[in-house]
Amino acid sequence: FGKDRGVYPPNLKPYLKNWSGLWTNGFAGLRTIDKTKIMRDFNRLSVNNNTLLRYRDLDYDMWYAISEFIDNSLHSYLANKTNLNELGINKCESTLLIDVDTEGNEYISIEDNAGGVHPNDFDRLLSIGVPKEKSEYQLSEFGMGMKTASIWLGNFIEIETKNYNCNEAYKITIDISAIGTEKGEVDIIKVLDSSLIPGYTKIKISQLNRRVKNKTNKVGVSLASIYKKYIESNDLKISFQGEELTPQVYTLEQTSDGSEIKKHFKIILSNGKECDGWIGIMKAGEASATKAGFSIYRFNRLVMGYPENSWKPKEVFGEGASAKTNKL
Repeated sequence: FGKDRGVYPPNLKPYLKNWSGLWTNGFAGLRTIDKTKIMRDFNRLSVNNNTLLRYRDLDYDMWYAISEFIDNSLHSYLANKTNLNELGINKCESTLLIDVDTEGNEYISIEDNAGGVHPNDFDRLLSIGVPKEKSEYQLSEFGMGMKTASIWLGNFIEIETKNYNCNEAYKITIDISAIGTEKGEVDIIKVLDSSLIPGYTKIKISQLNRRVKNKTNKVGVSLASIYKKYIESNDLKISFQGEELTPQVYTLEQTSDGSEIKKHFKIILSNGKECDGWIGIMKAGEASATKAGFSIYRFNRLVMGYPENSWKPKEVFGEGASAKTNKL
């Protein structure tokens, strides 16, 4: 380090600034150092924002990424349902559109009436991995989904939101391409609200990382299946590409007295958790390998099932498809 007073590598200054006299006489004046004081400055991993760019390469499906936004909308509506009902909002309405702008570039638009984001929640909204408080719904429980999906989908994200308890609307702009620059990637400003809905959120994702317009049919069918139970309970309405989504309907075979051939069951696990459901036999003309199988729901949201990955345990369905098992 040299013999001159006060000469030490600049990168050590933050750790030495409070240790007066340590370097006053070179090594001759070196005191005994408490190593625990040094190690306190190394008790966290340092994660660069450029790590976020790796989210573009995640193994996502288009329908799965878009469902993350509906999860947030639906969670907000259910958590504030009583107050929103009093304001005349009787169901969560989510409107999705995949379109092209005047220059021929694709973009994704997502709008809802689900109560909006309160300014006090902006910090959580813009943080990765900060979960919502525990609730009975927990549709977006890990604090990753919407942010991860946004970066996977595109490089420029615009969010306009107004919370039903606030008088002001805000616009949040996230420019992924600005990560690591002096400008910064996030900008928040107050704006005039562009909707008469008491609480709303509008999201536009542009500068997309992949083509999406050619996958609209698969996205629509998948979203209708994921939120089947919420659509059927009238808690959710999804409009996609100008059309209201309706879930797949299963027509079952009937007995001689006209009742459906269907059996309900309940499973109670050793930890007290319960699972209930039913199994039935589809009508011959409607059965198919795609429709066959179990659909599994958690918090009334599909986690495994039609049309992507219905569960077909071999104890019930055997090792391969057959005309018989295609009806289950």
